[in-house]
Amino acid sequence: MNVQVKKVYRNDYLNIISALFKKLGLPQLIDHLVPVDPQCQTRVSDAVQAIIYNLFDGRQALVHVERWAQEIDLEKLIRSGLHPSQLNDDALTRHLDRLYEAGIYRVFQRRVRPFMTPEHPLKGPGGRKLTRPTGQAIFQLFPYVNVVLFKLPDGRIQRSLDRSLTPDQRRILQGLGMDESIYV
Repeated sequence: MNVQVKKVYRNDYLNIISALFKKLGLPQLIDHLVPVDPQCQTRVSDAVQAIIYNLFDGRQALVHVERWAQEIDLEKLIRSGLHPSQLNDDALTRHLDRLYEAGIYRVFQRRVRPFMTPEHPLKGPGGRKLTRPTGQAIFQLFPYVNVVLFKLPDGRIQRSLDRSLTPDQRRILQGLGMDESIYV
């Protein structure tokens, strides 16, 4: 039997980021919020993932993403049937425009709202009760989360929050599947 190598892809942490993106259901959520345009060969979630992975891979976003996409395993990282030529600058720009028009904050409010109830609302500015907060209102609860870097006697750097997160900030992070470790 004669087996030939078709292509070799460099696999690194992009696979972890891709798995996390999929585990959180973000591609489906984005495609639900910004429905697939039947005239496009790609989806908004394809564009978002390609740009994010491109940034994590040390590239500059929207500059030659199509060429960069030839070097990665798109079918594994994003979805089956996706071709690098479909991630050209025009397609990416159109999808980003559509995402902006749809209101990117809706992605976050949809993830966080199930944790809010009339009995346990978030406290907004001025103590206002938020039982169905918008994505923008959710982010406004994180205005000044400061991280302090301490240089230890042995030369190591330790990160710490300058104050504890509020219970509402913790609930929001929990709703997004995260905790304060994203800061430290």
